[in-house]
Amino acid sequence: FGPIDAIVIVRCLVFPLGALGTLWAYRRKNPHAVLFIAQATFLAYLVMVGLDQVYRYFLIEKDTAWVFRLNSWGMITTYWDMPPFLTLFFFNLPVGQTIEIAVTSMLTAYIVIPLIYDGYAEFNPSRVLGEGVPPGMVDTCNQSQEYLDACAAYFTGVYAHSIALAFGCATAIVVVSWIVDSSNRRAFVNRKVLSSRSISRPRAALSLTSFSLLHFLILLPDHRSADETEGVRVAETEGRTGDSHQQHLSSNGREGSHR
Repeated sequence: FGPIDAIVIVRCLVFPLGALGTLWAYRRKNPHAVLFIAQATFLAYLVMVGLDQVYRYFLIEKDTAWVFRLNSWGMITTYWDMPPFLTLFFFNLPVGQTIEIAVTSMLTAYIVIPLIYDGYAEFNPSRVLGEGVPPGMVDTCNQSQEYLDACAAYFTGVYAHSIALAFGCATAIVVVSWIVDSSNRRAFVNRKVLSSRSISRPRAALSLTSFSLLHFLILLPDHRSADETEGVRVAETEGRTGDSHQQHLSSNGREGSHR
């Protein structure tokens, strides 16, 4: 039982412990803790990857334990250690946290540790031609200097493609996170605008209804039907006719008395 075994065990426990911590924060209804635990889980896993890379690829086993002729540290790191970071395509983390995780992982696994232990010296053209060319291609590459240069460039790209793939995936993760974060922000603003409008519309409708009711009550005496208006006019005419007839009779009576 050595350091490599302990690193492997701890690395296998990082994500289950992170999942348990996320469930705990979710039950506590603390979204900030959920984001913090997710970021801490990825960074803890990155620390284990870095330690495993140092002990397994550069200090102890070197290149002899792997199938790849050159860049075994880059191949194994990309295809064995980094796939868990692909889940960042689906996790809805803020873009700032995603950038921090992606940049830290690329700096740690592909720049800082390989530069400290001289990992990129494997891409020297002389070493590529001496160790990286398969036996079946040796005679073809030795035909001329042009063939040697072409073989050195080709096999350098073959052994370095894993590093380029890792940087490409990290860039894609950041771009996707930025797009998702921007769309979520726009959706949040749109929801706020729609909710404010839905609240203001009932108030406007209530004000309009109150105004219409008040206007109806004020103008109600003038809103008479045609039959009612005609009846009032007939009554007034009959009243005036009766009064004039009574006045005429009273005047005739006074004249008869004088006589």
